[in-house]
Amino acid sequence: MFNNLEEVFVEEGNRKYSTQDGVLYDRYKTVLYYYPPMKKDESFKVPASVVQIYNLHGKKIKRLEIPDNVKNFDYAAFFGCSALEYVKIGSGLETIDYVGEFVVEYENPFKGCNSLKRIDVDKNNKYFRNDSFGVLYTYDMKNLLSVPAKVNVKEYTVPDSVTIVLDCFTNCSELEVVNFGAYVEGIATGEKDTESLVGFSECLSLREINVSSKNPKYMSIDGVLYDKEFKELEIYPPAKEGKVYSLPKDMIYICNFAFEDNKYLEKVYLHKSVKVNHYSYYACDENGLMFDIYYEGTGEDWL
Repeated sequence: MFNNLEEVFVEEGNRKYSTQDGVLYDRYKTVLYYYPPMKKDESFKVPASVVQIYNLHGKKIKRLEIPDNVKNFDYAAFFGCSALEYVKIGSGLETIDYVGEFVVEYENPFKGCNSLKRIDVDKNNKYFRNDSFGVLYTYDMKNLLSVPAKVNVKEYTVPDSVTIVLDCFTNCSELEVVNFGAYVEGIATGEKDTESLVGFSECLSLREINVSSKNPKYMSIDGVLYDKEFKELEIYPPAKEGKVYSLPKDMIYICNFAFEDNKYLEKVYLHKSVKVNHYSYYACDENGLMFDIYYEGTGEDWL
């Protein structure tokens, strides 16, 4: 809705809303409600009076500055800022969540910002910080929030302090290798009860995922991610080379989207005890083609 909107105007005297340079605010300009998607400016500095941001989906913004007074923004506030390259976050930001009826913690707030190169957080911020690559974390470095889609590195190592990783790698199209430490517990994949949360969606150059041998929840073999008990296939990287993959005999489950976007696979062999669903093979390459599946059980077993 309103995908081509460039400006919003509110008559003077309105008791609830106001506008400035075509952007919609509350009456006192403490809440930024709506930034028009096609507003022509390539840079935007949020007014110093704003403390909360709901929706800032400007498709032409390349540089965004969030001042010290902003305390909260919606976790989806910047989704779709496709031209955004740089973000500066001030010292006052305290929470990133859904500002409606429920709270979403540790969601990637810059998902869909496919041109983003770097996020910087003011050094005086007590809740968030960035590393030397411009990757966004919570201040305690336990939660990795957002890896810029165009981060300037081919191999990224997640610090050992990190325990939670959700969809922070989404659209990192140039990243080739990711290394995880001993303490990470939540790598967002298309797990058993999930149909849409995929931690490495659109990471088309990713060929290898490695996990510390000391990690109690995950393991990796030849760059493929499994659970520690070696019962579930979590992620088969999109750019992992090889035309044939045989599921290990101990595997009993293939997570949703495990093979998403792989561009090399031609054949996959499955044993008869494995549990699968149609999401396991969704979009197996960039053309939406499926590989051949060879199943050792009967047709009745497969059904």
